[in-house]
Amino acid sequence: SMQDDAAEAIILLTHGYPKAKWRVWIRTKIVANPWFGRVVMLLIALNCVSLAMDVPAYTCDVQWANLLEAVELFFTVAFAVELMINCLGLGVFEYVRNPWNRLDAVVAVSCVVLVVVEAVAGTAEPFAGQSQGCAGKGDAFPGISALRAVRVFRPLRVVTGIPEIRIIVNSLLYSFRMLLDVLMLYLLMLITFGIVALTLWRGKLRFRCVDAAGNFPPDGEEQVCRFDPGANLTLNTGGPLLEGYQCPWGYYCSDHYPNTTVHFQNPNRDITSFDNIAHVFLTIFVMVTTEWWT
Repeated sequence: SMQDDAAEAIILLTHGYPKAKWRVWIRTKIVANPWFGRVVMLLIALNCVSLAMDVPAYTCDVQWANLLEAVELFFTVAFAVELMINCLGLGVFEYVRNPWNRLDAVVAVSCVVLVVVEAVAGTAEPFAGQSQGCAGKGDAFPGISALRAVRVFRPLRVVTGIPEIRIIVNSLLYSFRMLLDVLMLYLLMLITFGIVALTLWRGKLRFRCVDAAGNFPPDGEEQVCRFDPGANLTLNTGGPLLEGYQCPWGYYCSDHYPNTTVHFQNPNRDITSFDNIAHVFLTIFVMVTTEWWT
């Protein structure tokens, strides 16, 4: 309403912001204008659509890729101008006092840096097409991919523009602090059971059934067997059953190939194991989630 807009303008005018007349004009006539925020929200929505329509790097639709590059350049310039207006009207220090504004500034500055780096490196050709005739650009520097990934944070700027969403997000972030005690308890249980697993099962998942020539059973290459020092380690002759998986006739349980020191891998490409505390934590986490992460 007009009263709310007037109240917001008074706050912007009387707060500890720069007092220069031209800055006061920017602050009250542009930043405090409701249409300024609405235009920014519209740009964010359109940018989300353009990001969702991005093409994979292996496609060769040069015209569409060039169009998206031009649109991305437009949004980069638009958000950079919006950041400049806010900094001129509110002052840099007052603007970055809000944590959400810091996120906006990091995203806008990172996109500008990306454009500059690509232009200097000669990898940005938004209007002339790619030299290979396909969409996608090579990385002239190792950090360019990370700078491109920063663009995905632009939709989060909606939080700063819609107070209701900002209240919900701030409440969620505040609740995370209250869950620190639960997280500490979880880590304590993880460490406790991790030490137990490390003590009991270190190296036990490397044992496989092999014969004297180093061959696995037809269907038992991934089958973990139980090593028993008191059993016949040359060949299984059909003796008393051991606890756990018993190797078929003609195979014995070992953690390395015959006549070598090359050890077998743990299951799941040497990931599922209890050989060190890091793998123990990962294995327990996979078991707790019951997803097996396959």
